[in-house]
Amino acid sequence: MRFAEVIGVAFARELVETARRNFEILGLSGTIIQQDAADFEFPARNIVVYMYNPFSEEVMMKVLHNIRATRSGVTYIIYKVPLCADMLDKSEWLTSIGSPRGRNYIRLWKSSE
Repeated sequence: MRFAEVIGVAFARELVETARRNFEILGLSGTIIQQDAADFEFPARNIVVYMYNPFSEEVMMKVLHNIRATRSGVTYIIYKVPLCADMLDKSEWLTSIGSPRGRNYIRLWKSSE
């Protein structure tokens, strides 16, 4: 699968620098933005959002609101170590599609179209 664009969002400068180095080491192209994810405006198109248990419940609520408010296509959410999974499960616009086989520490959701 090819992505039209890869955007990373991190609040801390150190995480932004680490992500940029990782992209360089792996030969990946993309944009890494230093910004609070709660304020990030997600692209209005089909998107895949990958999160590695990054937020408190308060921030997760804002991020989910931003995703829903700006999306215009299908959204997939891949959430590793999903401590706030119940928030996504209770969402009326997301449907859980389970976990990859043997990887219960990862959960997947798809938006209603």
